[in-house]
Amino acid sequence: MEASVPFPLYAFEKDDNSIRLIENPDRILYDMEAIDIENEEYLFWDAVAKPVRIAVERHQVVTIEHCPEIMTLHEAFVRNAASLGISVDLSGSPEQVWSRLKEAERQLPPKRSFFSRLRR
Repeated sequence: MEASVPFPLYAFEKDDNSIRLIENPDRILYDMEAIDIENEEYLFWDAVAKPVRIAVERHQVVTIEHCPEIMTLHEAFVRNAASLGISVDLSGSPEQVWSRLKEAERQLPPKRSFFSRLRR
């Protein structure tokens, strides 16, 4: 694994525009399935917003390395905020933006479960 990839990593899930924070290499497969990483269902960035590729083989992370940019982390933050319907200041470091996004998300009303919507 490339030692120059600083953690935490930001993982953007393409299908629902969600973002998760990966604190250290041991948490990669704890929070995501290997098959989803192999199928490129996520985009990743390091702590300073450089794009990262994660390679997985036999359910183990084998490399974490910088790669060409497909989308910026800022654009991922924009898409995430839009999907949540929140307005957040997206300027500053990734850590600052992440903190503001999570705080705004905590302010949202709780999502109703599927079964509670059926009872209505």
